[in-house]
Amino acid sequence: MIGVKKVKNGFLSALTIALLLGTFSNKLLAQQQAKSLIAVRSGYFIAKLDNSFEVVAQQEHPVTLDQLHAYIQVFNQERRPVVIKQWKNSFVIRPDTVGIVEIDVALKDTLETKRIRVKPIKAVGRLGNYTANQNIKIGIGEFKAQQGIKAVIENYDIDAYCKVYGFEVLRVSKWDEVERSVNTGARFSGATRAIINHASAGDLFIFRKIMYRCPGSEEIQRLEDMIFEIK
Repeated sequence: MIGVKKVKNGFLSALTIALLLGTFSNKLLAQQQAKSLIAVRSGYFIAKLDNSFEVVAQQEHPVTLDQLHAYIQVFNQERRPVVIKQWKNSFVIRPDTVGIVEIDVALKDTLETKRIRVKPIKAVGRLGNYTANQNIKIGIGEFKAQQGIKAVIENYDIDAYCKVYGFEVLRVSKWDEVERSVNTGARFSGATRAIINHASAGDLFIFRKIMYRCPGSEEIQRLEDMIFEIK
């Protein structure tokens, strides 16, 4: 019986090793089959912005511009070409909308296609110099001087704004009295302005359901809710 157990254990060990070798061989084969690699810093492209990327291929010389062709696929529409430009040792592409960019890399004996998602620009909500989740109280005078909510494009090396469609504002007084207004557009409307002018020490102002859209985005997006305490 002891001999049988040893045989079984030996058989299982051999089977395990064979499975591991098979998995490793499959991964190695997949790596060998892919002869080019596209490197994108963030892992995706941003619509309406210049996006740089690099291409490395198994060939003697660096990949040239004439080896690359790009197309964008938007939902169920037919894919259409996108211009690629060369910049120093990298390439630059500027998709005009969200979707999937397909980059064809023409090598000596094959054509490989790489797919990269295109995402919309994300904005940061601002009330003057203040953003969401700041543990800072705002003075009454400074708060009343604000004109509206802005959706600012940050961290993309550009200085621009997105369109704010509207938002809801709630004022909760220190006596738990609540005022509410639905504002259209970025600037404070009459009803919202009246609530802003009621600000007093200890009030909480909540700006929520802030809807906006940036260039290149097909859908309206929502900013992070903002809560401010008046000092």
